[in-house]
Amino acid sequence: MKFLFIITGKIAWARQLYRRIQEPMEVFKQQGKLLEMPEAKKIIKNFNKLAKVLLEFEMLYHRGWLRQVREAVQSGNLENLEKHIGLMFILFRVYYCM
Repeated sequence: MKFLFIITGKIAWARQLYRRIQEPMEVFKQQGKLLEMPEAKKIIKNFNKLAKVLLEFEMLYHRGWLRQVREAVQSGNLENLEKHIGLMFILFRVYYCM
């Protein structure tokens, strides 16, 4: 079950990193002239690549987390499962409610 904490930490890391790269992109959006510069296309392309990788990383570990939870439920090993589900709920609230 410790594996579940590792997974939730990795998901939180990916979301935090995405937020950190998203903030400068919001500044670019507000400054329309910056987006017209040739260098901006390269920056946007790199941002999109990294954002895609982070999303794939998150989805991969989320699927792994779900698989572990299902296995725990099916095997009757529900020890600490409530804590793991609570942690995912907290991560969800922090990510989507901020």
